[in-house]
Amino acid sequence: MINFKMADKNNISKRPIPYDHLFDNYMSFRAKGILSILYMLNNESEISPKDLATITSDSSGMIYSALKELQHLGYIKRKMTRDECGRFTGAEYFVLPHPAPRTVECGGPAKRKEKHGSIQG
Repeated sequence: MINFKMADKNNISKRPIPYDHLFDNYMSFRAKGILSILYMLNNESEISPKDLATITSDSSGMIYSALKELQHLGYIKRKMTRDECGRFTGAEYFVLPHPAPRTVECGGPAKRKEKHGSIQG
């Protein structure tokens, strides 16, 4: 089981769901949808990629691919969990309200495309 936790500990009823990720030109449409679903979950929901696959038309492999993309883009942090003997027991994913700063493979800062448009509310 993968445990998703919101890095923002505010009550979900008081926390607005961010939508800036919808304008991220680096993110695939699939990853935008998965992240939107994760933002709507409560602070400590337990859900697996297979569970996500049952509510979408994507396979669990595609879900894992989107999670990897979100991790690479800085929207999700992954922490490996281990037992007292140091054996791998699973992974925790922390969903961030805003992406962590991106870096390129060589270590320099990545350049982001300008966001175009905004949602008027």
